[in-house]
Formats: sequence, structure tokens, C-alpha cells
Amino acid sequence: MNLRERLAELEHDRWSRWMRHLFSRCTKTEQGAFVILAPDAIWWQKLMDTFYADLLEAKKDSDRKEADQTIAILEEMEDEPKEE
Repeated sequence: MNLRERLAELEHDRWSRWMRHLFSRCTKTEQGAFVILAPDAIWWQKLMDTFYADLLEAKKDSDRKEADQTIAILEEMEDEPKEE
């Protein structure tokens, strides 16, 4: 698999993991809609509005773990033989 496809797969995995987490924190209505509870919405809005440099170290560590996954793929692809 080429680098673009590996990174796209990683992004899909991240998105899927996030959606599972988000839905697990929501309330499902009888009509099938998912409602984000106010405390979660307020927390996520605060995080969205915070620059990375201003995050607490625990939140930075979470983002660093995600970055580490990208780095691992880049390093793995770097070690693969080049096609000519």
C-alpha cells in the first residue's frame, strides 16, 4: 500500500474511533438522532477553541500519540524498498 493510502486508512481509523466515542457519549432519541449532552458540548467547544500550545500536557499527550501513529507509518514506508 502506498503512503497516501496508508495515511488515508489511518485518518479513517481515527475518525471511526472518534465517532464511536462521540456516539457513546450522546443520548439517542426515539427518532434515532444522537444528542450531545451540554457538558460534553461545552468541553469539546473549549478544546476546539484552544490552540495546541495552550492545551494541558495530558491533552497534548493524546495528540502526540496520534502523531506517533503517523510517524510510525512514515518510518515504515521509508524502510520499504523503493520501486524503480
